[in-house]
Amino acid sequence: MSASRRWLIVCLATIATIISYLALNKAGAHIGWWAVGQPWYQKPVPWDYMNSFTAFLGCVIVAYAVGRVVSPGRLWGALPCAMVYALFWLASIHLARRHFQLGPHWATSIIENTAVTLAACALFGHMGDLVSRGGAARRVARCLVAALAGAVIVGSALAQVYYRPVTVDPGLEQAIVAGDWQQVIDRAKAWQQRDPDSLVPARVISCAYYYRLREPAQAHEASIPLGNAERNGSPKALACVQWAHILVAHQPNNAHAWELLAAALSGVHLNDAALEAASNAVRLAPDDPVLYDVRANVHAEKRQYDDAIADCTKAITLDPQDANAFGRRGWAFERKGDRDKAIADYTTAIALNPHHFGAYCTRSKAFSDRGEHDKAVADATRAVEVAPNLALTWYYKGMALKSAGRTAEATEVFSQTASIAAKTGEEDVAAWVQEQLHKPNPTRTEAPNYESRP
Repeated sequence: MSASRRWLIVCLATIATIISYLALNKAGAHIGWWAVGQPWYQKPVPWDYMNSFTAFLGCVIVAYAVGRVVSPGRLWGALPCAMVYALFWLASIHLARRHFQLGPHWATSIIENTAVTLAACALFGHMGDLVSRGGAARRVARCLVAALAGAVIVGSALAQVYYRPVTVDPGLEQAIVAGDWQQVIDRAKAWQQRDPDSLVPARVISCAYYYRLREPAQAHEASIPLGNAERNGSPKALACVQWAHILVAHQPNNAHAWELLAAALSGVHLNDAALEAASNAVRLAPDDPVLYDVRANVHAEKRQYDDAIADCTKAITLDPQDANAFGRRGWAFERKGDRDKAIADYTTAIALNPHHFGAYCTRSKAFSDRGEHDKAVADATRAVEVAPNLALTWYYKGMALKSAGRTAEATEVFSQTASIAAKTGEEDVAAWVQEQLHKPNPTRTEAPNYESRP
């Protein structure tokens, strides 16, 4: 075989590696869960497992080509494949981080997948010699068998490391079914102490505080580590979906179980599945106003603001004292451009729950947008008084001061915000503050909408 033909094989193999990675990474989860007869969203997709499979398949392809060119028949012959594939991974991760704002989990992904790549090269380093014997069909068959074997062995090992079995505490399950939300919180906190690495208790606690006990500050504080994991693409966030799915399997006719599944799915942006789960909850308990608020949140995430307003209105009809429903409906009105109705709903939410820091924050933003800067600063200041230990409230105050042209005061507040965010772990707020402090023309020119999330 001529040198030019060999290098053509290398180029084609590299292109095939990229295509196989993109195709399998996208479709693998759907195919895998279809094979076991379950909708794919009902369990967390072990992304690292699928990445391991595609990494091995890609390594086999490149190892064959490079092994034939460099040193067929020797174990170290395919090691250049490690550099090719690692460079591809670095490039893809860089693009994902740049264009999709992928969080710190990207570094872990590089380490994991580079390790998998090196293992694949060591295992299949003699692929060039292996496939050079026999007819074309046998060579292809041997390649596929080796790829599948390596994927199953190493992929399964990684899955065991990163995906521990999730179980449902019977006492917690009984409390959820009974609707004893203080007991739910107590049992979830005990779970947190037993297993600090699990994020499932944080999901349960934040939902109970926000939707049922209507204490948004405590809900937000409980959800901070969960929000960080969801933004960073951590597999731990998907464990919440798996846990909620098991809960629904145990209690298929309980609306609270479907409520928690909807919240877990919405947290990882599986909004179509979340809407289905929330609708199931409403169907099982049509007189529970909280369930309409849960579904309204999913509609808002899908930018279906009219549907969100309709669900919030239904919740208010069933419970005129539901401050959360007024706050979320106000946010939906604001997104539709009806700022007057938004401010009216925020004002009602504050009257019903003077400790609803989110309503103060969102009304502050609405006042800033309307040019009423004194009112905006007053609302943001009140939000800080209600929840002084949350960096989010301080950030709203800084943005209100900045919109009012009080730059020096805003800078001082942003510095205070950064200190609090470092203590609380609010990574998103920390990033926004750094942008305001250190970029001459920050891309974020307004505060986020708190009511877009529970």
